[in-house]
Amino acid sequence: MKIIVTGGSGRAGRFIIEEKVSHGYDVENADITSGPDQGAWFVAVEVTDFGQVVTVTRGAAAVIHMAAIPNPLMAPEHEVFRVNMVSNWNVLEAAEIHDIPKLALASSVNAIGAVFSKAPVAPGYFPIDEQHPTRVEDGYAQSKWLGEEITLSIPTLEAIVRVYPGVPLWKPLDEFCQRSRHVQGRKDHGLGPRDPMGQERLAANPKE
Repeated sequence: MKIIVTGGSGRAGRFIIEEKVSHGYDVENADITSGPDQGAWFVAVEVTDFGQVVTVTRGAAAVIHMAAIPNPLMAPEHEVFRVNMVSNWNVLEAAEIHDIPKLALASSVNAIGAVFSKAPVAPGYFPIDEQHPTRVEDGYAQSKWLGEEITLSIPTLEAIVRVYPGVPLWKPLDEFCQRSRHVQGRKDHGLGPRDPMGQERLAANPKE
């Protein structure tokens, strides 16, 4: 069974590849840069290029789409939105063209506007479910919310499940916070000293 992992060289993608390879799947890492050798075949792919995405997904039984700009601090918001939305569409259309029945699209707690808003936005209730309203403000959160909406409209996919894990990864989170607070030449989007990934605030205020 051939599985394509876009963004497989990234922090999350490399663990996904390791897991799938360990279960005997034929995995291809579609990314712009190669990652560690984990038994997956690397294919250089720019996911905003539709032709490249259609080509690499041919013959796949499933696609795990992880490639994205992972927060609005790494690029101007219009570029974050463009890259994330165009890559979402390219992967979804390629899945439809090739009749790929299974696709996992990486979303985020930011699909409800939880983190990068101008002011803290607490969830309306816990656990978060499909009916929770969205209050997105920034380009990254918009791309995650709209990615979910577009994905849910594709009738040929087997199943889409939205999951918001509540497990803080403290060490990686701390490292990410330090990097994000010292990004040169980026506005802070009103984050100030707050945790840019939101786990600390969400965990500290579970009833809000």
